[in-house]
Amino acid sequence: MTDWEEVVRYKTFPTQYDTDADGLSDGKEVLNWSTSPVAFDSDKDGYSDFTEIANGYDPNNPAPFKVAGIYGQERLKDLSIEWEYSIELQQELQAKGVKTEKIGQTEWNKMVNAYIYGGYNGKEILAYAKGSKVAIHDSISAEDWRGLPKLVKKSATFKTALY
Repeated sequence: MTDWEEVVRYKTFPTQYDTDADGLSDGKEVLNWSTSPVAFDSDKDGYSDFTEIANGYDPNNPAPFKVAGIYGQERLKDLSIEWEYSIELQQELQAKGVKTEKIGQTEWNKMVNAYIYGGYNGKEILAYAKGSKVAIHDSISAEDWRGLPKLVKKSATFKTALY
């Protein structure tokens, strides 16, 4: 896709690999899957487009059952609000010396989701970014996660964040 097509036709950000943060590049969404590059869940069934493709479902047709959402919450309806939180987190981490451009897309999505939907604060996200893999969890809210003993956290199984 050209930058013009991204901005005018698809309403995406040419500088972003994955505008809707669903795990698929904007180009693949448009050219390979015919999904929306600005809708995390093109068919609005509760599963990200990437999750559906990875599990053999059609991202353009609702899956046979619905999910509760990220951390049990519905995703924000306005992508620009999520985008603002993402920028806020990025600036906070960069101010603390984290080179956010070196964080992989899946890890970044996990941190942003934890920040927006999981209730994790900047200090916890920073600890995770600096290597503490028990600082956040990708499906247990911050409130519940903080109350667990460290031994339990270390043995917790992390699922892959696909959001």
